[in-house]
Amino acid sequence: MKRNMNLLKTVGAFAIFSLLLTGCKKEFISSDSDLQGNHNFNTSSVRYPIATYNKMLNAVQTSGLPANSLGIYDDPVFGQTTTHVVTQIIPDSYNPDWGTEPVFDSIVVTIPYFSNVTGTDSEGNSIYELDSIFNEAPMKLSVYRSNYFLSDYDQASEPVVEQLYYSDLSAFDNGNNEGELLYVNENFTINPNAISLGDYERDDNGEIIYDDDGLPTYIEDRRIAPSLRLKLNEQPDSFWQELFFPPQPQEPDTEAPFQPELSNRNNFTNFFRGLYFKVEPVNGQGSYFMLNFEASSASVNLYYTNDEEDTVRDQDIFEMSFSGNRVSIIKNDPSNTLIENADANADEFNGDEQLFLKGGEGSVAIIDLFKDEAVYDDFISSFKDDNGNPTRLINEANMVFYVDQDAVFAQEESQEPERVILYDLKNNIPVIDYNYDLTSAVANSPLYSKVYHSTILEKDENGRGYRYKLRITEHLNNILLRDSTNFSLGLMVTTNILYAPEVINGVNRNSVLNSEIKNGEEVKEISPGTVLSPKGTILHGGNSNVPDDKRVELEIFYSEPDQN
Repeated sequence: MKRNMNLLKTVGAFAIFSLLLTGCKKEFISSDSDLQGNHNFNTSSVRYPIATYNKMLNAVQTSGLPANSLGIYDDPVFGQTTTHVVTQIIPDSYNPDWGTEPVFDSIVVTIPYFSNVTGTDSEGNSIYELDSIFNEAPMKLSVYRSNYFLSDYDQASEPVVEQLYYSDLSAFDNGNNEGELLYVNENFTINPNAISLGDYERDDNGEIIYDDDGLPTYIEDRRIAPSLRLKLNEQPDSFWQELFFPPQPQEPDTEAPFQPELSNRNNFTNFFRGLYFKVEPVNGQGSYFMLNFEASSASVNLYYTNDEEDTVRDQDIFEMSFSGNRVSIIKNDPSNTLIENADANADEFNGDEQLFLKGGEGSVAIIDLFKDEAVYDDFISSFKDDNGNPTRLINEANMVFYVDQDAVFAQEESQEPERVILYDLKNNIPVIDYNYDLTSAVANSPLYSKVYHSTILEKDENGRGYRYKLRITEHLNNILLRDSTNFSLGLMVTTNILYAPEVINGVNRNSVLNSEIKNGEEVKEISPGTVLSPKGTILHGGNSNVPDDKRVELEIFYSEPDQN
């Protein structure tokens, strides 16, 4: 439908040109053949200077994200970023019937990595390739019981609204709110393989059966995609036994005591406030990856047995998920002041020579297409007559941002952001051209979606990124033909260009919501994909001191009637 609408607009614009030319002696053929390049219209291009400058972000909202990053990311330009996660766990059901004499067995956390199936092995099992892994090095991973309550609502507001949490959450600084240590791995690394789930084969008495080589026999039940899978075994079994299972009645035919903490969500989230995933570097390094907490297989399962008068004790599961509140805590290297200095010296009128883009609690570039009113007046007079009628048809409007390769030469190729996204900062949504780009409908991949409007990072002959191209034809037509206000735009990196609201006729067509900026003024909201990305880059800006072949400008390709 979008393509048809776009075509109708194009045909309509050419129809206007036909009306403008009715006084000419020469007759013109139809606008459809003009699209194919007849000689009644001339095509050309024009460039306009634009102001681009740096804006450092305050703390960013990290509650309500579609995924969460965890780990330690090293960037030779922007320094080290460390991200922890605190999350509630929510039972799938309440008032559990534990059965007779329940005994704790184990508690297991499973959170899938993002991955893609690339084929099958000789036994028909899926082969996976991990996605959204930004760094791979050993690190220390600890999981604590959280003593910090993540509230659903901000009770201090009037009226009461949803409680938002930001990347600067200080509740866990200096070990505060770290409850019991539940898991620790001093040398954690990512396991990229599928995980086999099953159990040991047992005889009628529940004893494990061993093969001729003395090894226990294992029966595979199923395989799951690569996941962060942890057994919370740092505390003795008695800790979990006393925490979840009530003391058994001593008198026969007496019911177990009621457990109000397991009767509803509010009671449970106050009783067990959640898990705190804490990362620490090993030899100054670590891993950094995204976790799919919202996957159906993401779980915290408590395994236990009970005695139902059988020879063998029955095993059962108390299932919990991560469907509650969840917050990422982002710590940037305080000794790296690159972004802070760029923000302090930003030139809003002439534009900056360098633009620093960094995800998370980072930085974006502000773009003003017509900061100079004289430039705006020249644009309008070149494309409209005195009566406001169009005299030129905009075929394409674009901006090309060149990477300052000398400034980021220390980065690995894998550290270069592959995608950027352009926001209308007044309405806090991607520019209209984002909606008109249908490539996501056929790409079936975030990397290859919206690539007509915002290209994937283009590489040079050495395999290094050198430019991003953004087409903003419809945005400019809105300014020229529909009297839209020329609002400031925001350019930012993103780990997934589809992690953004897609608003059509005032309705968000997907479930993605923006992340707010704490006390944000010029930039109030950003794409969740920007929050999730640890990557950064440096681009050449629009300042006149930037060499002509690297300076970003607004370039317009247009058609106009041939008056000869």
